[in-house]
Amino acid sequence: MISTKDYSSSSQSQLGIDHARHSELIIRNLTPERVGFQMNFEMRLLPGQWISLLGPSGAGKSTALSMIAGFTQAATGSISMGLTELSSTSPHLRPFSYVFQSNALFPFLTIEKNLLLAFSSSKIDNKSKKTRIAECFDAIKLPIHYLKKLPAELSGGELSRANVGRALLQDKPIMLLDEPFAALDEPLRKEMNLLLLNLKMIRGLSLVVVTHHQMDAWLFADQTLLLMNGLVVAQGTSRELFDNPDLSDSACAFLGSKVNLKDSNGVSHFMAISKLSCISKQKSFPLHNAKILWTPQGNMIQDTAGETLFPLPGDGPFTGYLFAE
Repeated sequence: MISTKDYSSSSQSQLGIDHARHSELIIRNLTPERVGFQMNFEMRLLPGQWISLLGPSGAGKSTALSMIAGFTQAATGSISMGLTELSSTSPHLRPFSYVFQSNALFPFLTIEKNLLLAFSSSKIDNKSKKTRIAECFDAIKLPIHYLKKLPAELSGGELSRANVGRALLQDKPIMLLDEPFAALDEPLRKEMNLLLLNLKMIRGLSLVVVTHHQMDAWLFADQTLLLMNGLVVAQGTSRELFDNPDLSDSACAFLGSKVNLKDSNGVSHFMAISKLSCISKQKSFPLHNAKILWTPQGNMIQDTAGETLFPLPGDGPFTGYLFAE
């Protein structure tokens, strides 16, 4: 029998308790009540997992996240966690905190008063609230005296941390983030993603992150869902996604070029190679005139400076050069 459950912060454990206790989140056939936009969204989120929703503008990433949160009404489909059906549950009772793309802090309130709003539906006493805010500030790496500042007195990175902190204080097992760091430059964006990764690992937080940055999905996500025109057209780990030989032309146009590499036996190996960079571990490299070579360890791509980038599939040596736009 399907049941309903209160996931408001008053029914949750104290900040810092492992959130990985939640059941698998299963989303089936979600379509929005939106005229002129065809969408059918499906996703499975395991406890403690980071899923990136990747795709071009207008693909439906933010719409999907908003339907999961309950801010956008779904016309069809189901959102379930274990035996709990959440489709008709009010947003504040769902097991999700939410970080918006734009700064959601009230400009006329101090950071402390903004964070206290996370307890609006809670019966926690004031002393406990302040204790949890102090613990939260330690987790998001902000100085405690920033609590008395107004949002306008914080930098972009500090504002992003404060917005993540307010979501964290809701003490929900799953955090939904809608391109929360889109306005930050690359170093700050990486810093914020590392903060999320730390929260995921230390606190067992599950994350669903909307992004259009391929590098962010590659480096940080356990699974990536590629959305095109309202549909999930590919999913898997980053390498599985980029190396998928069956991607459509439109998906390859977003991810990069579909390259046909032939080994010494004449066998073709199709790869989707990023048109901006060649990605290996936690580095990115320009992909201009990169040489394909054979080594005793396998086939590799090497840049013009001679630094090995990443291995290629296949048993025999490849020949030629790979050019990227």
